Amino acid sequence: MLYRHFPTRLELAYAVFDENFAALEEAAATLKGPDAFAGLWRMLIGYTVESTAFVDMVIDAREKLPDDVASERLTRLIERPLREAAAAGLADPSWTTDDLILVLHMVHGVVTANPDHREAATARALGLIDRRLVVS
Repeated sequence: MLYRHFPTRLELAYAVFDENFAALEEAAATLKGPDAFAGLWRMLIGYTVESTAFVDMVIDAREKLPDDVASERLTRLIERPLREAAAAGLADPSWTTDDLILVLHMVHGVVTANPDHREAATARALGLIDRRLVVS
């Protein structure tokens, strides 16, 4: 059924990413104040944990594809909320958007290594970095 709309698994993966980004962009536009970062971060971690197989497909295909704009989109999404959270003491002021994108890559690795315990492993790994990154 899905392949009627998506001729390849990679096209399905990109459609999932586009849907996730649309939800993130909507949340970024509506969430305000210092708690906006926590809401976006929770969504980002959730999508990373849930979409590991799709992420793997995209990583495998990356060398055949044009430059990825996902990092730019993520940067635009989290810049303002991260700045507001840091100003309110809810995020480390030394964190950059590049740091958080790196953490998302690390979460992907944790989920890949612990598929049967991905939520617990993700929470443990994030807690080892900084308790403020753990999502509930």
